[in-house]
Amino acid sequence: MNKHAILLFAAASLMIGPSLYAQETYELNEIVISGGNTPILRNELATSHTIISKQEIEQSSNKSLSHILRNVPGLAVSSAGTATTQIRIRGGEGNHTLVLIDGVEATGGDGEYFLSGLSTSNVERIEIMRGPQTVFFGPAASSGVINIITTAPSKNEYSTAILGTGKSDRAEFLKSFLIGKTQNLISFSHERDNGHDYSYSNGDKDGFERETLQWKMHTQTDTGTDIKLNIRSANEEYDYDDTVSWPVSATSHLDYLVDSNDQGKRNEKQLSIRLKKSFTSGRSAHEVGYRETRYSSSTTARGKTSDNNKKSVKYHYQKALDKNQLSASKTLGSFILEGTDDKNILTPEHQRTASAHAYELRHKFKNSTAVQFGLRSESSNKYATANTWKIGVSKPLRNQNSTISFDAGTGVVNPTYCEIYGGTACFGSKGNSNIKPEKNTSYTIGLNQKLNTFDGVFSLAIFKETLTDEITAGPAPNFYPTNAVGKSNRHGTEISLDIYPTEKIFIKTNYTYLISRDANKNIEVRRPRHILDLIGRYQFSNNINFAEIALKHVANNMDSYPVNWAAKKMPDYTTVNIKTGLEIKNIAFNTEVSNLFDVNNSDVWGYRNPGRSIFFTAKKTW
Repeated sequence: MNKHAILLFAAASLMIGPSLYAQETYELNEIVISGGNTPILRNELATSHTIISKQEIEQSSNKSLSHILRNVPGLAVSSAGTATTQIRIRGGEGNHTLVLIDGVEATGGDGEYFLSGLSTSNVERIEIMRGPQTVFFGPAASSGVINIITTAPSKNEYSTAILGTGKSDRAEFLKSFLIGKTQNLISFSHERDNGHDYSYSNGDKDGFERETLQWKMHTQTDTGTDIKLNIRSANEEYDYDDTVSWPVSATSHLDYLVDSNDQGKRNEKQLSIRLKKSFTSGRSAHEVGYRETRYSSSTTARGKTSDNNKKSVKYHYQKALDKNQLSASKTLGSFILEGTDDKNILTPEHQRTASAHAYELRHKFKNSTAVQFGLRSESSNKYATANTWKIGVSKPLRNQNSTISFDAGTGVVNPTYCEIYGGTACFGSKGNSNIKPEKNTSYTIGLNQKLNTFDGVFSLAIFKETLTDEITAGPAPNFYPTNAVGKSNRHGTEISLDIYPTEKIFIKTNYTYLISRDANKNIEVRRPRHILDLIGRYQFSNNINFAEIALKHVANNMDSYPVNWAAKKMPDYTTVNIKTGLEIKNIAFNTEVSNLFDVNNSDVWGYRNPGRSIFFTAKKTW
């Protein structure tokens, strides 16, 4: 890490000189999303994306992130008990989705992030970008990115407390305060999920307990250097059931799980620091940042299963290529230098290092057509140099109510340590030291149409993705991974509609159609062909008082059957959720009833999703 420290020190030294302009700002009525090397206006981003707002998060009493993400088009959520909840975007694998928390990798660059216990406590909004994002976020963002953005410090001093009960008991506290001109926000949350029996054998309830502590700081020096610090720590313990022994002796999915008292642990730590300063009358800026992630997991059955540590240093230069300041530039260029190293402490001799340089160019024409183009080249001590690209075009039509878009790009995913080295912690996999990274190429055509009659928006995205060198695991018990010969093709359609038939009624629906085949033309498992969401809400006197009903239908989902492991169609299911919100004396009360009727619905053979569950929260800010 010496070369990274030198880079950080040298770039930071550039910022000590006199400041001419402070950090650039954006108009309050413009929605900015992390869709490139620098934030980009949402209406100029061609990438298919969804923003889950703070209001949506707060009005959900079930604070589980996996629960909230179930209503996002293009995403398939599948839970194998409390221990593993996977997110797949557009047919990609779980480790093809990069999960960020305030821009920092959640798992430290190795393998997928299981969302089972991750809560939306202290979350300001969630940005989901579908399609390859490796150009801007590095490897692992082959299918897309989920960026969880927590509450930022502010100049306002306040305190917020949230209490919850029902299927899960929770307590959350946020404190915003100033020390001189330095803005600080400290948050703490504790959640205990009371669990459910996800087997079919009337076993005990398996839940989890999780604590999260975070400190965010934002200040600006007298010389105009903008400094942000973020420290986060989370610890989770969860229960899980064992499975029948190898070879599989189950007669069906009903007796695949064996009720046990097994437990697992996850520990997460993230650190990030960013220094930024503007130059040349606000027409350029230099930024340096350091990020570190430590992620470890263990189970009573297999001992320590992961102990990842990833460090990265990034230098970012951005410049307005016209005569405007950065915040108003019509032509913006940026350049990134990044160095990373990551390792799994279980195999410390196999440390991986990489360096990358990336470029982005944006231009907005007089007719409001926006173009985004990016290139990235990443060299590694383990793999051949990976070159990726991305191009996006967003063009409003004459009436400004319609926008058509085209988005294309490539992404890569490096093999996990388990896929390379195997071992006891990897279910006994032998590993394959010659395995290569997976590569994805994607094309999307989109339409966004404003509906003046109903004060709504209609969106359509048609996509096609081609994965080469797909990593497949061989049969149990060795699970010898190899790169498949040929192409794995995924294509589909995402449709969403948001309308206000009246001032107080809001209707939201989205539908995802997906065909995902492996290199042998077989339908891939845990990727439903049809997912339909329908949400209806009645708004009372303000945005806090409401009543909502939500329906979800999942059809044509395949999974490997736990008798012979052949892919088999799972039962279709429909769930119904109800939410209500009420404010009394400046206290916001929210109630949610999940899965009213179908108590046996499942996304994975042998594992039932939670049955009927009630959640209740109360929030007070002062």
